[in-house]
Amino acid sequence: MGASGWSHRVAHRDDVQAALDELRADVFARGDYTKQWELLPALLGDLADEVASYGGDAESVARLRRGEPPRTIEEALGWSTTEGTHSVLDTPTVGDTPGFGVITPADPSLLIDLFGTDRPDAAAVWAARDELDESIDDRWAGIYVVGYEGGKPSTIVFVGVSGD
Repeated sequence: MGASGWSHRVAHRDDVQAALDELRADVFARGDYTKQWELLPALLGDLADEVASYGGDAESVARLRRGEPPRTIEEALGWSTTEGTHSVLDTPTVGDTPGFGVITPADPSLLIDLFGTDRPDAAAVWAARDELDESIDDRWAGIYVVGYEGGKPSTIVFVGVSGD
């Protein structure tokens, strides 16, 4: 399938991890992610067998076989196996060091290059999602940028690449 880029914006808050957690919960609740188990219904049994082989619990595997939706983000991730959800669900952690499943702050030099400032306008950040996406070197990772209005932080834009 290949990797997918994704982006979201949320109201600013000082606790970026909490903002990411709320965003992931919202994306999961809306079902706004790739559901491998719905793409090829004829292969649902094979997928359930694969999930079981990865250590999926029997109740979860049985729900998958019946075509029921996952109950938690973790279950959706487990059902996605190595393909991922091609969404922010695949990147649960905010950190300072890039890595698998980690969203880091955008490099200030990138912000200067793109916006001429390290405190960019919120609308400009949202408009530059493609350029921000291109700056991400690894799959299953992302960056975030705080956008400003009237000199005050107003939004957080999360941009990432995940899925196989």
